[in-house]
Amino acid sequence: LAGKRLTDASRLQAASTTSSSQPQSLSSTAWACAKMLFRDPSLLTAGSAVAAPRAREFSAQQLANTAWSCATLTMVDMPLLDAIAAAARPTIMEFSKQEMTNMARSHARL
Repeated sequence: LAGKRLTDASRLQAASTTSSSQPQSLSSTAWACAKMLFRDPSLLTAGSAVAAPRAREFSAQQLANTAWSCATLTMVDMPLLDAIAAAARPTIMEFSKQEMTNMARSHARL
């Protein structure tokens, strides 16, 4: 029963994900799903569709966390991963060692 409620809640979240979602919310939702190994296609697809075109708005930590989430969930979403890589390139020197490590490990795992 708890799993069904969680799935229903994720679908509600996916339905309410719009272009007005903030990068922190998108990154945190992806991170939470990955942390729980929660793979709900509707939530992941909706989040990715909104996050990819807005990746340049993400901070280094949000980019790294989103990449880590994809790797943890084995979610090979090339438009999102390409957007993360493109957004990271101009600011890569601003990444902390941890953020750089997370990005490298994430891309290596996928």
